[in-house]
Amino acid sequence: NNNFLPGGFVGVDIFFAISGYVITKSLLEHRSKGVFSFFTGFYRRRFVRIAPALFFYLIVTGLLASYFIPKASLSGGMFPTALWAIFGASNIQLVLTSDGYFAERMDFNPFIQTWSLGVEEQFYLIWPFVVGWTSSKTLARVCWGAVVGALVLRIALWTQGAPSVVLYVPAVTRMDSLCIGALFAIGLRSPVWYPRLCRW
Repeated sequence: NNNFLPGGFVGVDIFFAISGYVITKSLLEHRSKGVFSFFTGFYRRRFVRIAPALFFYLIVTGLLASYFIPKASLSGGMFPTALWAIFGASNIQLVLTSDGYFAERMDFNPFIQTWSLGVEEQFYLIWPFVVGWTSSKTLARVCWGAVVGALVLRIALWTQGAPSVVLYVPAVTRMDSLCIGALFAIGLRSPVWYPRLCRW
């Protein structure tokens, strides 16, 4: 209830910041390994951690939804969201269909929360390459650029009257939270020179 606990959506930003911190910390710790081990190790760890729980959730929830949620126009986007979630792209599907937390039929879509996992998985596609091929100083600058860029993008979209789902669920509009967490990971790893590292 928003009246009882206002600002609850801030928790999503905190979640992404924690995710950015954990992923960047793990990548930095394994950066000294060979290129092949660095990348294959990261994606293997992510797959083992995410895939079993995701597939279990999609199968069990899909079976329950088939039985308890009647087939109607309001539930029409339910299974497409689940299908896109298998490939880590349910947030993209929600944007393409203009669905989001505030859309009427989302009350009938038990898979809507998989959008945040989609943001993370899309982050995983690019971030290991950024961390693996840049110095810590350059990485910090990339993070600051992403923080500012995501904020500017959201403001620009908002002033153009973009739907809330376009502001809320694409990975590119969430890079600020992810990269704030990444900055903490960089700083805690090298606290002595962190302030200088973050200067432009």
